[in-house]
Amino acid sequence: MKDFSIIDNKLFMKKLLKEVTFNNYEVHEIVLHNFAKIIIEGKRNQDFSDEKFTEFITWEEIQPHIYSLVSGKNLPTYFKFVLFKRTDQFNLFLNIIYKANSITCVSGCSYKIFTLDKSVEQDWDKTIQKFLLENNFL
Repeated sequence: MKDFSIIDNKLFMKKLLKEVTFNNYEVHEIVLHNFAKIIIEGKRNQDFSDEKFTEFITWEEIQPHIYSLVSGKNLPTYFKFVLFKRTDQFNLFLNIIYKANSITCVSGCSYKIFTLDKSVEQDWDKTIQKFLLENNFL
């Protein structure tokens, strides 16, 4: 687990809310404080549609709804987006936290099997750092 401080909030939020930069993530949870405290669980309501979808919603699906909740003249006072990618053996997380006018991204890994090997977590930390650098967030 490693945390990264974003240097350009405006650029980061533009890419998060208006572009495809984060579209390949699934959503575990969203917590948003604006006119009310809003909590969105990313687990899909399978009864909503006859079509079969993934267990969790994607960032691409919810992005326009989140944009409508955070846009306007009053900024949220806080938010936390828990995005992730899944494999058979582990989940790779990207936590995006906005608090006190600062955005922090925290990488994380949860294993579905017991292991003492931390190489997956270390590789994920490096992948997130590279992603953030390539997008001029750091």
